[in-house]
Amino acid sequence: MTKNKTRPYRKRARTLTGKKKNKGRNILYAIAGFVIFVFLSILALHYINKNLHRTISGPRITEEELNGSITALDKELNKTISQAGFIKSEIVNKKVYIKSYKDLKWQFKDVKIVTDNSEKLDKFTRSMKSLNVDSAKFDTDRNNSSLVYSINLYGLATHKLNIEYRPRTVQNVPGQNSTTSKDKSDTEKKLSYIGRDQDKSLFRPETKIRSKVVIIVDDIGLNKQSIDNLLDISTKLNFAVLPNLPYSEYAAERASTKGWDVLLHLPMEPKLSSGYTGISAGEGALLTGLPKIDILNMLDKNINSVPYIKGVNNHMGSKFTENAELMDLVLAEVKKKDLFYIDSRTTPNTVGFKEARKLGVKTAQRDVFLDENEASEDLIRKRLDELMKISQKNGTAIGICHPYPNTIKVLRESLHSLETVAEFVSASSIVR
Repeated sequence: MTKNKTRPYRKRARTLTGKKKNKGRNILYAIAGFVIFVFLSILALHYINKNLHRTISGPRITEEELNGSITALDKELNKTISQAGFIKSEIVNKKVYIKSYKDLKWQFKDVKIVTDNSEKLDKFTRSMKSLNVDSAKFDTDRNNSSLVYSINLYGLATHKLNIEYRPRTVQNVPGQNSTTSKDKSDTEKKLSYIGRDQDKSLFRPETKIRSKVVIIVDDIGLNKQSIDNLLDISTKLNFAVLPNLPYSEYAAERASTKGWDVLLHLPMEPKLSSGYTGISAGEGALLTGLPKIDILNMLDKNINSVPYIKGVNNHMGSKFTENAELMDLVLAEVKKKDLFYIDSRTTPNTVGFKEARKLGVKTAQRDVFLDENEASEDLIRKRLDELMKISQKNGTAIGICHPYPNTIKVLRESLHSLETVAEFVSASSIVR
């Protein structure tokens, strides 16, 4: 009797145990399925985002690569226009604009052609169909009398071709002959130039892309009036702010609000031969005789004393910046803080720029000091002209100046007109 009573109980227990095991297994399967689903979704989103970035210009293409592709496309379009038989008199309008997207600049070409020969439109259309340029997209709008091509490279508009067909209307005046075949031939020979002379190419650049110029104003933080006068200048400047001065925070906050880069103007020990001492560099100066831990503590204090900073440049420092070991110590900390370093080059033997490159710190170096010891307006203008020439030659240039009255006056009077040949930019935009 006891065995018969217990058998059904044992069977039910085993059944319940089996159900529990199945339930646990199902939960594990569900969790695994969910994890796989999330993983596949992330992969899909990454793939979609990657492909979107391929069509939208940004950090995936440099300005040099973009303009190289535009030049290659220009050559192909010149050939195509020449093969279609268009002549100079039919090109009624050609405009070149400078366009920009993020940190890229390029030339946008807008061309209008009017012809009385409809066959040229057909030839041009056939030639464009066979045109194959990497990363180029052609949007076409055509009707009976016009043809419009909008061309994009890497998702950026680079060309617009508007070709219009207008039948010729000729009114013969009695007693006057129409233009002879010879006259017409001579005229077309004189006007035809596309594809024959590279200098007369339809898409020859009309204007150079503006160079980039950085102007850093050092020694900011002592005088409020000079800060306000500089902030009134519409052209973009960069403030290198000294730590622990009465208006250091004020200057940094106002410059940042205006969209200007703020740098920590880091005091460093100068050589005695420069006429200055470590005390001359100011409070918080990094001295070569200090223990490394004290240098790091002083550096950290200086960095935290100026808000909104994006980078660092040296104040004085002709002795400190010649010491590779100590510059490596400082630059390693600058890199940890995700800051860039501008070498002011207060000594020809500085190792700052070289060591920053070696450590992978974003960096650049000064090209011209625009003023020194409250220079005259004429000298400042001469130095500014020198800076412009360097930027035209190299594409970029960095000038450093100080908040002297003469300097502020020259900047206010000169920079606006210079914006036609150069773009004044943030230091963070050119460091590499």
